[in-house]
Amino acid sequence: MKQRCVKPRFWVVLVGTLGLAVGCGKAPSPRFDSNLMVMDKYDISFEQQQDIANALAALFGTPDDPYVPKESGLDKDKIKLAAGPTKSDKAGVHTGLYREHCAHCHGISGNGMGPTAAFLKPYPRDYREGWFKFKSTERAEMPTNADLERILRHGIPGTSMPAFEVALVQPEIEALVEYVKYLSLRGMVEIELARQTSEELGEGERLPTTAEFLVEGVLKPQAEKWSSAETKLMPVAAPPADFGSPASIAAGKSLFYDVNKANCLKCHGTTALGDGVLNDYDQWNKDVAEFRTKADATLASLTEQRGKAEEDFATAVEALGADSALSEEERKQQRETLEKDKAATLKKLGEKERMLPTAMAYTLVPRYIEPRNLRMGVYRGGRRPLDVYYRIHSGINGTPMPAIANLVADSELPADLSEEEKAQRRQSLQTQRMWNIVDYVLSLPYEPGGELGADISMLGRERN
Repeated sequence: MKQRCVKPRFWVVLVGTLGLAVGCGKAPSPRFDSNLMVMDKYDISFEQQQDIANALAALFGTPDDPYVPKESGLDKDKIKLAAGPTKSDKAGVHTGLYREHCAHCHGISGNGMGPTAAFLKPYPRDYREGWFKFKSTERAEMPTNADLERILRHGIPGTSMPAFEVALVQPEIEALVEYVKYLSLRGMVEIELARQTSEELGEGERLPTTAEFLVEGVLKPQAEKWSSAETKLMPVAAPPADFGSPASIAAGKSLFYDVNKANCLKCHGTTALGDGVLNDYDQWNKDVAEFRTKADATLASLTEQRGKAEEDFATAVEALGADSALSEEERKQQRETLEKDKAATLKKLGEKERMLPTAMAYTLVPRYIEPRNLRMGVYRGGRRPLDVYYRIHSGINGTPMPAIANLVADSELPADLSEEEKAQRRQSLQTQRMWNIVDYVLSLPYEPGGELGADISMLGRERN
């Protein structure tokens, strides 16, 4: 990839990668941390990491002075309200909302590594991958503003994520929603820059620095994922007429335990207590577990790899000396090439030795994800029937919870229907049965043995 230049006004350079010297008693300004797991995954050199850091600074600025390019689709004024240190100006406008309310858990960079994160279960969300669990859009899509606002207002029951409905006014909630999108978009761009560096640049090539590449080629495609969220809503049909009835709940129970249909017992257990599969990770913890295993193996083998590089070099040099067909000039040139290759290998091993311990320190000990105990009456994504329907329709992004995709067997469809009619009938039955499962899931706390301790007569009660 050919290196190109950019107008100086666009380009911002990060001064130093590990911190700046500060005056006596003056704390350094906060900075965005590099996603070192991603840098390791794509085998990005220190020089290329600096290129990526510079590009991110050009596109997004710093925690104290965020930059919001118009191509991001983000609201600059809202982000300015949420960013920076916590303070109030002379007019009484309160700024620094993210640092005041969110950074202690989610971290300055939105990496889920705030100072309290290690003590919380589950860990706070890492926004940088662009994965969000509880939303009204399809599984792999970004959440809408309304989805994020709802989480901020009401929190996530059963976790340490609090409700801010009373603590914050509407403009402040909107500002925090925008800042979460800003941090997530920045993280997504960082990952894309690392991927393109790995897949499209040759050894020693540097990242292009033009607005055409950084904005048009990288930023805009990632920003489009956010701006198009409103068009990616899950389709939701109205509940059937018998929703909430004993018959609907019974139908849902049958589907819940049918291993050929919903098969919910696989994870939630035969008693729906969440005691099925107990040794699986969500995607965040899975990535950390894989990274830590690989990093441990790499660090343990560095001495061996250095020895092999030296041995391979010595063997190749010996072969050069024994090759009578080579002229002295050719032998000299090939030896210089071998020396450069050895030096490059040793340099890369040295970078790994320095980077991996730091990267591991920026991860939390992986934890298995616990399937929900459905008899507790605690629903993290919301307790409305609609919220439970969303989870059944598309699963939960970033977790092992799948979409329940096939609740209708071919044998249940009349053979005399056309393919189009079969598709319509299948979709109608699929939707009805998903609502049946919603009915059963919401009834579980009221069954004998459920957390609410209700008797059987309450199964058909109206629920919000």
